[in-house]
Parts: sequence; C-alpha cells; structure tokens
Amino acid sequence: MNFSTKKDTSWTRFLCFVTRPLVFTLVFQTVGYAALASAANQPTSELLERMHALTTNPPDVRLQLHSEGESRIGDAFEVELRSASPRFALLLEVTPQGMIIVEKPDFGRAGNYVPADQTVFVPKEGSRTFSAPVGQRGFFSVLSETRDHLPTIDIRESGILALDPAEALRFADEIEASLLNAQVTLVGKVISIDGRDSVADYTKDDIVRYFTQKTRSASSPSIPLNILFATNSDVIEGNALDSLALWGDVLSDPLLTSAKFRIEGHTDDVGTHEYNMELSKRRAKRVVEALTSVYGIAPERLRPVGFGLSRPQVTNASDDSRQQNRRVEFVRIGRYEG
Repeated sequence: MNFSTKKDTSWTRFLCFVTRPLVFTLVFQTVGYAALASAANQPTSELLERMHALTTNPPDVRLQLHSEGESRIGDAFEVELRSASPRFALLLEVTPQGMIIVEKPDFGRAGNYVPADQTVFVPKEGSRTFSAPVGQRGFFSVLSETRDHLPTIDIRESGILALDPAEALRFADEIEASLLNAQVTLVGKVISIDGRDSVADYTKDDIVRYFTQKTRSASSPSIPLNILFATNSDVIEGNALDSLALWGDVLSDPLLTSAKFRIEGHTDDVGTHEYNMELSKRRAKRVVEALTSVYGIAPERLRPVGFGLSRPQVTNASDDSRQQNRRVEFVRIGRYEG
C-alpha cells in the first residue's frame, strides 16, 4: 500500500484521549544474526486475511492513511475517512497478533457520525504512532446509516477497546453477518509496518518524545532496536553498549528524570520455561546494573522483571520471529520522587 502525505497537519481540539504505558523494546539476537526482521518475512494473520476479504470499498466511501514517515514502528500517522452519504462509523485496527482494536471516534458534537461529503480525521489533534510488532496490519472502518446496525461493542468513555483473538473472531463474525444483510459497509487497507535498521536510526530526542507524548493507541507503543546478544548469555556486548549509552542520555534528560521504568526481560521458546524465566531476569538485571553503575541512573527508577517465554510479541514460528521475542522492554510506570 502506498501512503500519501498530507502537508497540512493542523487539527482541531479533540475531547478525550487515552494515555497508556509507553514501551521501548530492545531486541536481543544471536551474535552474527542478520538485521532486524522486516514486515516482508512476517506471516499475515488469518483474521487479517479474512477482514481484508470482507472489505467492499465502494466508491462513495474512502479510507486513507497519512503517514509522516516510512511506515516504520514509531512513525506518526492519521486516518482520513469520507462518505458521500451520512453514516455512523467505527474504526478497527487488526494487529499481527490477531487482535482487533476497536475505536468509536469522536468527530465533534455528532460523536461518531460522519456528515455527508465531509472529510474527517482520526485523531483530530496530535498523531498516533505505529507500534510493534512488525508485520502486516489492517486499518478498517465499518459504517452504517443507522447506529443500531453497527456491531455490538461495549466501549466506555475512552472510546477505545482492545479485543483478544477469541473476541476478535466473534466480532468479525458479527461484521460478516451484517454485511450479508446489507446493513453495514466495510472499507479498509492492509499495510506493512517495518522496524528500523539499527540503534543509529533513533536519536535521544526521538525516544524522549516517544515517552512523553500523549497517545490514543489502545496498545502499548514500542520501538525495537537491534542488539547483539550471544545465545544463552546475559553478557552485554557489541552494539548493546551503544544502545545503553543512548539510554543513559535518555534517562538523564530533564523531561524524564522524574520517570520510573519497569525493565522487562523476555525470551523466545528455545529451552525450558524455568531456564528462560531465569535468563530473562538476568538480562533485565544486567541492563539495570549497567545503567546505574556506568551512567549514574538512580536504581530506584528502574525495576527489573523477567517474564521468560510467557509474553511473546509474535509466534515463535521462525528464526526471525524468535529474534523479535528475545527482548528487553522499558515500560514507563510512574514518577520518581527522589
């Protein structure tokens, strides 16, 4: 899919937003392994293929994505929606993990009502960022002339709800039934989200801005970095040292000196559960030790936790996917009062 770039990026004030924990991901891989996996070698979820097949994309309804970057993790984007006739709308994001992020957009006094022949944007102010993992991702809108024909979904005041894979399949079933009854219209696009090639692609300001911005994403944004790490080892070496130097600068920035982070260690599925749990803890602790001893970051600001193989970002189906799962994540969890 090709992205168009909208030069005028000014938006009117929106009424509500959701602030989520922001995550920065360090991806660990075997020494000598190739560069960060791209979307080209990531499998497409069955749910995404199904949703794409259901789209009708009639000429009187248009959904477009405008990205200010190159469709990589961390790049800002917005969704444009236009309908020739007035319709109520829900926005859907289908993730590589088979989840659906459902949003009831706020277009002003009319709520999620799209006026005839008027272009609306989501979000109305600021921007969103593409979040991890890399892979194929779908952005859809389901529209209906009457609110009652939209799929049933209990969205609270935040306006955003994340459906797990099982719930997402049931939601897709409801959309398909409504399409068969000609009650709704489904439009959408499938795009490829890539990672960045190396730590050199990120500046300190990029990361600080990423952790201090307000986001309406229902999932935790993350940015994967390439870090060489020997198999079954917790020794920090290679470009991991450059990454830690960057993080030393990031955590010393005035905008983040009052922030606390949980340092989460994760592994792939090679080895036993017990072994990977211990390995993930060791790697998280080594990162904390380096940041505190070398760069003077207060240890009270960093809390190492190991999750082993229990929280993969993608299925461990290939060397590339296992690479994504060998990672340490920085999650901002609160304020430091030291």
